[in-house]
Parts: sequence; C-alpha cells; structure tokens
Amino acid sequence: MLQVNQCVLGLSMAILFTMAPASFAQELSDPTMPPRQLEQRHDSTQKSSSGPRLQSIQFMGSNRSALINGQRFYQGERFENYLVEKIDLNFVTLRDQQTEKRLTLRLFELTKDSVKTSGNNL
Repeated sequence: MLQVNQCVLGLSMAILFTMAPASFAQELSDPTMPPRQLEQRHDSTQKSSSGPRLQSIQFMGSNRSALINGQRFYQGERFENYLVEKIDLNFVTLRDQQTEKRLTLRLFELTKDSVKTSGNNL
C-alpha cells in the first residue's frame, strides 16, 4: 500500500512539475519591433494628417536628398507649393511659396517616454 501511495505521489509531482513552467511562461516580444507606444502614435498621426510626410534623408557626398510622400527631392527643388529650403541630418525645412511660412518635417519626434537618461553621462 505504501508503495502505491509513493507511486501516485511521484506521478502527481511529475505532472505538477511539467505543467508549472507552462503556467509561468511569458510571451517573448520581438526585439526588432519599435515600441508599441510609438507605433500607435505613428498610426494616429499618419491617419489624421494628409500633409507632407518625411520618410527618409540621404547624404551622398555633398548631395542631400529627402524622401517626402514617396518622392525624392533635393535642396532647392519644389514640392507642391513648397520649396525644399534645407535638408539636415534629421529634419527638412520647407517654405510655402505663397505665405512664406516655414514647415519643419522631422524624421524622429522626441517624447518624454522616448528619451531615457542614465547616471553614466559621458
């Protein structure tokens, strides 16, 4: 009888230990995906604005170009009613030719959540 109880107890423990890791398992996130907060913000701004959208900036020697709404533009070229006034590392300045107002398109928008400070400032 004692041997049967030990067998049942051993089998119960084996089942318990094989099920326990599955209950504590976490879904792993893809480290190459951007943070969800930025994805949601990007999607909402993309839907709400139909204006010019900066997609990339390219430096080739002294030539600078910007991809805006799927088209490549160089400094001094015209985009709709704008003049591509300046192309910098992470932003492009457009000037409205009718109102002379300037519009700055940024590749990355800094938020409080995206800037993390650490104690090791070099």
